[in-house]
Amino acid sequence: MLPHSQPRTTPVVVLMVFTTLALASVGRAQVRSYEGLDRSAGEQGYMTAVVAFDGAIGNADYVDTDLSGALGYRGESHWVRVYPAFRTRQSSGDRVVDTRSVHLRHSLFLTERSRTFSFVQWQKEKAIELDRRLLVGGGLRYQVASLGAGGVDLGVGLMLEEELRTGADARTDVRGANFVSVYGDAGTVKLSGTTYFQPIMSDWSEHRLLLTMSAVVPLVKYLSLDLSGSWRREVPSPREVEANDASLRVGLRVDLN
Repeated sequence: MLPHSQPRTTPVVVLMVFTTLALASVGRAQVRSYEGLDRSAGEQGYMTAVVAFDGAIGNADYVDTDLSGALGYRGESHWVRVYPAFRTRQSSGDRVVDTRSVHLRHSLFLTERSRTFSFVQWQKEKAIELDRRLLVGGGLRYQVASLGAGGVDLGVGLMLEEELRTGADARTDVRGANFVSVYGDAGTVKLSGTTYFQPIMSDWSEHRLLLTMSAVVPLVKYLSLDLSGSWRREVPSPREVEANDASLRVGLRVDLN
């Protein structure tokens, strides 16, 4: 069974989604998860695009734009996909939030339950003074439990991280690229939840912990409501950046496969 075939309802997944959406109402996360973007991936070529807008005029003048998507091809043995993302906030004529990233990932299916993963990611985020982050890594993903047609997947890997922040020297670290992903359905709603643990391998007291959830609610053919939330904790926190960071996004999603 491929990991993203049609799952059934699982109370645990439903509870995780609503818990995370409640947590995620307090801020905005700097790290994106791509698990939810693959939930509607069909065989061979597919494309997913999500767009969200938010704005105000009067006492506060701003416009938020959040774009993300996936373009991929899944064959019998190989799975290649690219995930672009862009988020900006214009406030009083100034761009106060500017987030851009591109993630390229390849997987080789080994068995029905296991596959490799390798990736390259480039990221920039003005709000947390991140001028550049480059990640290169890989590892092994294994389905440790099945939940109907869904399941629980464990990923273990390593990545090389090069990071440059405003006013600081560039640093290079080897981090873990570990995660647990749970996915299932609540009726026609597709649910995904993933927890990431990314320690610096030479000192595990320096780490990132990220929890993400998504719910895709079908509206009409090809078009869905996309609800996603995330919570991140980074220790130690970079200069003038809070250790805890969270976000909640509501957008429209188009799936073509």
